[in-house]
Amino acid sequence: MHELPLVFFTVFTQSAVGAFILLLIGGAMGLVAPRRKAIGLFSVMCLFGLGVIVGTFHVGHPLRALIVLVRGGDAPGWYG
Repeated sequence: MHELPLVFFTVFTQSAVGAFILLLIGGAMGLVAPRRKAIGLFSVMCLFGLGVIVGTFHVGHPLRALIVLVRGGDAPGWYG
């Protein structure tokens, strides 16, 4: 049960990336109207954001989830 947030994180974020790629291809080929593309991009951002939020529930201490999001670049070994 502890791994379930990672499953949802993976499904939501990969679905958002796939939808984003399809929107880019469809927009480049002229198959997607600009208004529909804007709605699709907003939906993709919401889905990706939901995936990131759900992914923070996997952190061992939920109060540290904010630290993970805010100070991720300060982790030891981040630069090499």
